[in-house]
Amino acid sequence: LLDDAEALPGGNGRPVFILGDSLGGYLGIALGLRRSEVAAVSEVSGGRPKGYELARKHAPRILISHGSEDAIVPVSEARTLRQYCLAHSVPVVMNIYPGEGHYLSLATRKRVVMRSIDFFEGE
Repeated sequence: LLDDAEALPGGNGRPVFILGDSLGGYLGIALGLRRSEVAAVSEVSGGRPKGYELARKHAPRILISHGSEDAIVPVSEARTLRQYCLAHSVPVVMNIYPGEGHYLSLATRKRVVMRSIDFFEGE
C-alpha cells in the first residue's frame, strides 16, 4: 500500500501518517517499525505484532489509545507496546480510556481522532 501511495502524484518523498484501529493498529505499528517513510502511527485498540522489531534508523512517533476494559485486545498489549517503545527510544504517548472496551464510544473516538491529528501535526 505504501508503494502504491508513493506512486500517486505528490506522494513520493512525503511523510506518511498512519491511523489504525484494532488489526489496523497492529498493521500500522508493523509498517512504522520497518518503513522509513512512516513518520508517526496512531494505533487504537491494537499493539505490536510478534516478530516485528524496529528495523530502521529513525523511529516513528507512536500514539497509543486503548480502552481499559477491552476484552478483545487486552490493555496489556498497549502497555507492552509502550514498554517496547521506551526500551528502544521510540517516542511514545499512551492514553488509556477508563471504562472503554474494544469498540470505543463515539465521544472517545472523536477525542482519539482529534488527538491523532494534533499528534501528526506535531511532526
